[in-house]
Amino acid sequence: MRVIRINAVYGISSTGRTVKQLDEGLEKYGVKSTTVFSSGPDAEGAYRMGSPADVKAHSLLARAFGDAGRHSSGSTRRLLGYLDSEKPDIVHLHNLHGNYIDVPMLLKYLSARRIPVVVTLHDCWWYTGKCCHYTADGCDRWQHGCGNCPRLKKDIPSWVFDRTAEMLAEKRELFASLDRYAVIGVSDWIANEARKSILKDAFMIKRIYNWIDTEIFCPRTSDIKEKYGITGKLILGVCSKWSEAKGLSSFIRLADAAENAEVVLIGGIPDDTDLGRARHIPATDSQRELAEWYSAADVFVTLSGEESFGKVAAEALACGTPVITLNSTACPELVGEGCGEVVQNGEVGEILAAVERVLKAGKKSFAERCREFALANFDMEKNVRATYELYRELLNKE
Repeated sequence: MRVIRINAVYGISSTGRTVKQLDEGLEKYGVKSTTVFSSGPDAEGAYRMGSPADVKAHSLLARAFGDAGRHSSGSTRRLLGYLDSEKPDIVHLHNLHGNYIDVPMLLKYLSARRIPVVVTLHDCWWYTGKCCHYTADGCDRWQHGCGNCPRLKKDIPSWVFDRTAEMLAEKRELFASLDRYAVIGVSDWIANEARKSILKDAFMIKRIYNWIDTEIFCPRTSDIKEKYGITGKLILGVCSKWSEAKGLSSFIRLADAAENAEVVLIGGIPDDTDLGRARHIPATDSQRELAEWYSAADVFVTLSGEESFGKVAAEALACGTPVITLNSTACPELVGEGCGEVVQNGEVGEILAAVERVLKAGKKSFAERCREFALANFDMEKNVRATYELYRELLNKE
């Protein structure tokens, strides 16, 4: 079986590591796979398309005309030539909204060649006019046709033109033209949303959770608290880039309110942010270091209200650390029974009360269940196997 995967990044960040692990994990099933990508370090066996200059030009045109995903025609033609030479049995699409590919050109090619397609929903972009999420804005236009977009200046911003109705209609037509395609939702929440969308007529819509390497993310002993002079209870938050959407101000207030506990935030922080009593640790590419932090924490808190999965919560659970999260999008399904708490409205007082309950119960009362839940749901080998089985079922479709 020959599979070509396409994603904005490779080997870095959440989706970049996921596609790399898929390439590696599918080898044992006799699958020859290659990922096409735009950003990230060069990698043997992967195909880089476009250039930084092309991405910048695409980004500028998309903002000016409100039509992200319709540019980079030159690099896309070269990609189609590569696909002609490789003759894949399946093309697996991940994140294509990185200003690096002409999406209609690609899908028309796949339709004309009758190549089976798999789409993984790492966010909501594939079934909306342009946005990656919509719940914070209370928007359901993606179910009816988009237009008058409340997120025009967000996600993939448009300076002037609202082409969301036109772009959603185009996606609907393009998917309808495919010979056969399957959809993978990385959570039950997003899989169920897809069933209400332009993707509802897919051959299959299946939830396959994003996975983590549970051999790296496991309970660890280290001196990391001593290294940073943390003597009390540790409340941990992790995010690649902290913002209001990720709950930054709530964490700052939580740090000021929490007694006998220290809040540590790992990841990029906007310049000139007053963190109050919260402590900042720069982002790290070391998964082992992250596993040490998760293991050292008494409780992990994630306050993003728009998540299609939430890998940091899964990583914390795998390290035996209870999680507190919001009752929004995919967040609550990642916290199994006995693995932490789900708060209803995200007010700091409610979050603090949940933290105090978890700290009072003690991490040991959660650790075993957290680890078991992570192994049952987010194990890499299990979920790579599920992806392979989906490929086989799609290819065997009558």
